Amino acid sequence: MRAPSWSVSVVLFAIVAVACIGDAVETTTTPTTSTTATSSTTVPTTTMGEAPGRPIREGPQASCFYLAGYLAVREGEGPNAIEALSGFDVELAIASPADVLGESEAAEALDNAVDLLSTNVDPLDVATALESAQPPVPAAPVYAMGLAGHWALKPGTEPISSPGETIIGPNARVGDGVIAVVDSGIVDDPQVEDDLPAWMSPGNVLFDPDLDTETVGLDTDVASHGTFVTSLIRQLAPEYRVAFASAHAVPTGVIVERDDGLPVGLDYVTTELHVAEAMVRVMQRPELNAENVAALNLSLGTYSCVPEEDPTMVTTMAAMRLWFETFPSSVVFAAAGNEPYQEPFWPAGLSYYQLDATINPDRVRGVAAVNESAEEVVWSRPVGASAAAAVPTRAPPRPWVTDLAPGCDLLGLRGGVDLDGATIVAWSGSSFATAVSAALQTAGVPPTSTGAATEYDYTAPDLHFERHGSCDLP
Repeated sequence: MRAPSWSVSVVLFAIVAVACIGDAVETTTTPTTSTTATSSTTVPTTTMGEAPGRPIREGPQASCFYLAGYLAVREGEGPNAIEALSGFDVELAIASPADVLGESEAAEALDNAVDLLSTNVDPLDVATALESAQPPVPAAPVYAMGLAGHWALKPGTEPISSPGETIIGPNARVGDGVIAVVDSGIVDDPQVEDDLPAWMSPGNVLFDPDLDTETVGLDTDVASHGTFVTSLIRQLAPEYRVAFASAHAVPTGVIVERDDGLPVGLDYVTTELHVAEAMVRVMQRPELNAENVAALNLSLGTYSCVPEEDPTMVTTMAAMRLWFETFPSSVVFAAAGNEPYQEPFWPAGLSYYQLDATINPDRVRGVAAVNESAEEVVWSRPVGASAAAAVPTRAPPRPWVTDLAPGCDLLGLRGGVDLDGATIVAWSGSSFATAVSAALQTAGVPPTSTGAATEYDYTAPDLHFERHGSCDLP
C-alpha cells in the first residue's frame, strides 16, 4: 500500500519532533484506488504484532475502507492529539459525532464515549502519526463497515428469489427476553397494509418507523439484509422479541478505499460511528434492561488497515464498552467475514484478540458459515467483481471463529416484493450464520464449536433452507 508522500514526513516528524512539513499537504476527499490484487491461495501465518495475550496474524492484504475527513481518538485524548501535531501542516479540530450523525440523544451519548477529530488530510496517515508520537495518542480512522448499507463490502452471495416459497411463521408467544439486532433496516411499506407477517409485527420486532426502515426491495429485485436477518432470528427464537436499530448508510463517494477497491455496484456502506449510534439507540429503548437483553446480533464487520500492528479500533471499542456496561450479561454474535483472509475481522476478532481489558472475549462470538456438508465456507472473487462472481472456497484457519452455523441457502423474508412477486429469498453468507447462531444459542441450543462442525444438525427445528449449491466447494 503506497501512502501519499507527505504522510511519510508526518510520521517521521511526529516521532523525532523536528521541523514542520514544508511541502504542500494533499487533501483526501475522494477514494483512491489501487489495482493490487489479493490472493486466496497463499496464506502466510507469520506473527507480526501482539494484542494483549494473542498474536495477530497477517494474511494476504485485506481491503480496508474508512470515512474521509474524520478520525477517532480515545475519550479525552482530543486536545492531546491536536497538540501532538500542532507544529505540522495538518489541520485537526475537535468534531462531534453529531457532525456526522446529526443531533440526537445517541450522538450525545457517543460524544461522551469517544473523541472525534476532523482532518484536512488522509485520516489513516494522521492516525499513524499520532500512534507514533511521543507520548503516543491512540487513534484510528472511522472505518467503513459492511453490511448495513444494503450490501456487504464483500458479501457471500446475492439473494436468490424464491417465488412460490412460503414460511410458516412461529406461533410461540414472545416473552420478556430480547435479542438486539443492528443491521441495514426493516422494510415496512406504509403504502401496503400488513406487508410484514404477524410474527414480524411491532409487538415482536421493536423498531422506530422514522429511523429504522428502508425502502430497498419494495419495487426491485434487491433484498433487505436487515429484514432477512431479523426474520431468521424470529423463526428460530420465536419466544424472543427483536429490538432492532438501523446503522444508517453513507454514500461510497465519501469512503476512502485502500487495496483492491469496493465491489461493483456498491453505492452505500455504513461506518463504525453509525453502528455505534444504532447500538446506543438500542440501549436507550425503555423496554430493555440489564436482565432481559440476551444477545446482540452484528451481521457486519470490517478489516483494519494495519493488521500487522495494533489495529486500534477506537470507535468500535467505545461502542462495545458502552454495550457491556449497559447489558453486562449479554453476548455479542458477530459475523466472521466472507473472505479467504487470515487478518482479524472486527468486531468478531474480539472473541480472540483482547484489544480492551474491559471487554471479556468470552462474551463475543465470531460466527462462520458452514454448508450442508458441515464445511466452513468463505467466498473469493476477482478484484472489483460483483457479488454474483463469488466462488465458494474452504475457509483458512481463522482463530477468531468460535462458532459454526448453517449459512448457506437459508430462506427468509426479502422485505417487500420483488419483480416476480416473491417475498422469500434464499441467501448465503456469514451474516446469516450469525443470525442462526444468535437465535439458536439464545434459545438454548448448544453451540457448535470449530472442533465439532460435523456434529451440527443442519436441519435444526424450523430452519428453512434450499439446496441451490451456492456453497458447494469445487
